[in-house]
Amino acid sequence: MFFAFQIPLVDVRPFVHTDTSRLTSPTWPLPTVGKEFVRAFGQVSNRPRGGVERWSGESNFCGATRALRFLPSLPTQRIGLRNQPAQLSCVYRRFFTDGQSVSRLEVGLRLRWPEKFSDLDRGELLELIQRCLAITVQIPGQEDKKQTCDLISADLRLSRHYLHATTRLSKSVSMPTEDWWVRPGEPLLLVEAALADIPALPRQSRVVRFFSEASLELSYCRFQIRGKELGVWFVRLGESPNRDVQRRLRVHLFRLHSERQCLKQIFRLVVEKKIHVERGSAPSEALQAYLQKALGLLTSPLSNGFQQNGILAAVQEFEDIVAPGEREDLLAALESIRGNILRGISRITEPKDVSSGSIVVMGSGNTVLVGSSQRIGEQRMSNFQITFGDNAVVHGDFVVATTIQNSFNKAANSSAKQDVKDELKQLHQAVAEMTKHLPVEKARDAAKDLEVLTTEAISEKPRKKWYDLSAEGLIEAAKTVGEIAAPVVTCVKALVGLLA
Repeated sequence: MFFAFQIPLVDVRPFVHTDTSRLTSPTWPLPTVGKEFVRAFGQVSNRPRGGVERWSGESNFCGATRALRFLPSLPTQRIGLRNQPAQLSCVYRRFFTDGQSVSRLEVGLRLRWPEKFSDLDRGELLELIQRCLAITVQIPGQEDKKQTCDLISADLRLSRHYLHATTRLSKSVSMPTEDWWVRPGEPLLLVEAALADIPALPRQSRVVRFFSEASLELSYCRFQIRGKELGVWFVRLGESPNRDVQRRLRVHLFRLHSERQCLKQIFRLVVEKKIHVERGSAPSEALQAYLQKALGLLTSPLSNGFQQNGILAAVQEFEDIVAPGEREDLLAALESIRGNILRGISRITEPKDVSSGSIVVMGSGNTVLVGSSQRIGEQRMSNFQITFGDNAVVHGDFVVATTIQNSFNKAANSSAKQDVKDELKQLHQAVAEMTKHLPVEKARDAAKDLEVLTTEAISEKPRKKWYDLSAEGLIEAAKTVGEIAAPVVTCVKALVGLLA
């Protein structure tokens, strides 16, 4: 099984009107292989199998082994399932750039089991994804201060490291910089595996395209892990997959994502008035050239031999390239650019009346919440599913759903008496139903009270003062709802009776 993780880096220094002290070496997109390098990243190399048509900057890459290290080394970071340890190895760490603004760091990881291991169920697949994104990495910091974090949280540290690594030194001291000159985009994960290895994808995944002639299936799913949202592409391989199509598809998905993230971040910086247009200036001319090229790449129905309408549609279900409320500010800020470019921006930022899609939220421990994200006009709403064994309740607030789900899991996995666990299960279901009828803040308070009451109920020596206080809070919340929340009052009184 192969995992490829991408962190897009958006470098807007070509569009800044002040001297940014940006280094001119390597001479992207055609650097001198074997001689040029990115400081504290690595040396420029040729891509072993060459670039791909239409995408500039894909023929060469810079090694990134110094920019992102595994700590401890990967062989000691155990990932396994069903009591079988897996061998995790790094296939590559590479940095790609078009020489202007669109850059990305890619990490390729391969997972192997000592014995034949296949037929993962959905839960096991989700657990593997979460564990791979939680591996520990180290990013260099200023003044040789190394920073440690998990892989999915490395984006901001990496963007700051790249900014300083590509800024001129004056007597071994970096020139002054602004953090917004290089920003990270939303990360992306691609999972490649044989169909026999992952026969079941998350139910929220949608098949985007079958490549029958290449024996490939492409699916997309939206995740939230450790507070970060990201898209996950699944490429499932048939018996005799076309390896060339498989490779080109991977490159296409990664480049398309980094291009879209770059455009999104640049639009945001224009709205924030950090990037501005001065007619006739070199930075503004460079900005217009970039915008014209990016619009062409992101609106073309065919790119690199792939129909990309379906690919873009899958992503855009969740994410507008500019927030609807910011669109008018963006167009006003760019009103002095060439008319054809401005019209193209107007078209690509035109919001859909309704957009929606499903999202998988990985919480703490083994908590998994399934939800849907929907935008109607300028309002975006989310619904998350709380699972209690065979039953489920749906509520709209992520904090409420996470708190209730974690609390329920803690009770279900505890060593408390069975009658207490049974009463807690009914109470969690009743509170989840009640919170659907409460304002968000009151629903969060009720979920917190439930969490405290549960903690005391399953402890060896429940503290009466604490569980009485939280029980009273739940009863007061139930009174504001009325008859709908009567089961909450009944369950709370029964549980307190068991604890007394």
